Amino acid sequence: MPLRTIIRVTYGVPDDRVVAPEWVVSERYDIQAKAAGDPSRAVMWEMVKSLLADRFHAVIANETREAEIYSLVRVDPDKLGARLRRSKVDCAAIGEAAQHGVAPPPSDRVLCGGKQAAGHIEAGGMPMVATAGALSQIVGRPVVDATGLDGEWDYDLDYTPPQPPIAAAATPPSADARPASPPDAPSIFTALQEQLGLRLNAARGQVEMVVVRNIDHPTSD
Repeated sequence: MPLRTIIRVTYGVPDDRVVAPEWVVSERYDIQAKAAGDPSRAVMWEMVKSLLADRFHAVIANETREAEIYSLVRVDPDKLGARLRRSKVDCAAIGEAAQHGVAPPPSDRVLCGGKQAAGHIEAGGMPMVATAGALSQIVGRPVVDATGLDGEWDYDLDYTPPQPPIAAAATPPSADARPASPPDAPSIFTALQEQLGLRLNAARGQVEMVVVRNIDHPTSD
């Protein structure tokens, strides 16, 4: 796995908000680590940060920088899009149970997180801030959630990927075997408006970036 992926998952940001040397993106590593006891997910992420500091001498900081962004807003403040639904699943409880080996309830769609194929996103129990992060990978610039929609949401989105396609990876969509979107699917901008009742407005804004100030190739075992 590229170190950038580990960093962006650990710090909870999309790839485009990680500023790092080129080799952090191109080189891949296998990392095996085991925590004692039964730490929470938040504690585990702190352990990963310590691992990066100990083995890669990583010095990582949050910085606010001005950048070209998109602001994700509602088309109509009083109306949701036809495919956007408030989730009825308690994802926090499911996540907590999973840490103790309890499987999630059966479902014919994703409950908490997302699945993605070319031109399709299926989301379940996804906060809008996570949706903004997923969209940033598709449109190629940071997307800031300004919808005012709190809580977690379910939706299905079909769109024609930009050309050349930009791989979308979100905290949380992942690769899926589902067929690609229909050949007549609209652009991501039109799909958001027609299917979810959301719009991307171009703007400049302050963006929280994760900046890798120092990182070395790993020390030996």
